[in-house]
Amino acid sequence: MTDQTSFESWLIVGAGAIGLLWACKLQQSGLNVTVLTKDIEGMKNIGLIQKTQLHEHQIRHASIEKIPLGHSHVLICTKAFDQLNAYKQIKHHISPSACIITLCNGMGIQQKLQACLIKNHKLIAGSTTEGALKHSQYSIEQTGTGTSTFGFFDNQNHSFSKFPKAIAEYKDNNIAAKILMKAVINAVINPITAINSIQNGALLTEPYYSQSIKTIEELVTLLKNSNFQNNNTFFKGNRVEIESIKDTVFDVARKTSANRSSMLEDISNKRRTEIEFISGYFINEGKKIGMKLPIQESYFEKIAYSI
Repeated sequence: MTDQTSFESWLIVGAGAIGLLWACKLQQSGLNVTVLTKDIEGMKNIGLIQKTQLHEHQIRHASIEKIPLGHSHVLICTKAFDQLNAYKQIKHHISPSACIITLCNGMGIQQKLQACLIKNHKLIAGSTTEGALKHSQYSIEQTGTGTSTFGFFDNQNHSFSKFPKAIAEYKDNNIAAKILMKAVINAVINPITAINSIQNGALLTEPYYSQSIKTIEELVTLLKNSNFQNNNTFFKGNRVEIESIKDTVFDVARKTSANRSSMLEDISNKRRTEIEFISGYFINEGKKIGMKLPIQESYFEKIAYSI
């Protein structure tokens, strides 16, 4: 085992904007970081633009055949629909006791990952409102500071003394609830901006403001339903107030007003979206308790078949 397989070694799966942003963050903390790629090998210079300042980071890139064995931390930053395959691809190339950290939009994939972990792998799930834009293969820009949270997803009483030090400042005892609320934000901002081809800030103006309010009201009705909370015990006891959710959604829209949502970017570039893990998740949860969500169903129909 080489010096690149130390306790502090990190493997980043998903070389998109968020993946490279976290690769730079971790590298800046003095950790050994490798970005998994298909056809790029060796140290590559990543340019990270933060508030008009350019910071350069030398980060190792390697294909799965050439990554050092035994990484103790794996951060999967692919789209939600690729997360499970990403884990299956690398699970035998990493430490038998590795922490698998998932960071993506939506809800539902975390449960699927948890169910297929091999023995002694632990799942840490994350949520972030940070914004990042990939200008080129080796150039990214942090377009919004936002907040990030991470926590053990299985709701067991894990000792946080074993929590990865690099993300300890972001730890949360009920990460599933945080991810659910992030999914609520995504279920408002992403489909409305994608369908109407508008920047996030347009949600603060009519007619998109009123459309956003109706979307929030439908989601809040689901979240407040006792049967939904019984099916999602991690969320039981959380206060669900339309005003606070509305404030959060519009605060995100305001802070990222010039940004195009990831779903709009996907549609514009004829890529698969994460709609099944955003609107699709809430639609499925509604079906379990006999509740229809016509607004989310409309978004799903328009976006799932838009390419």
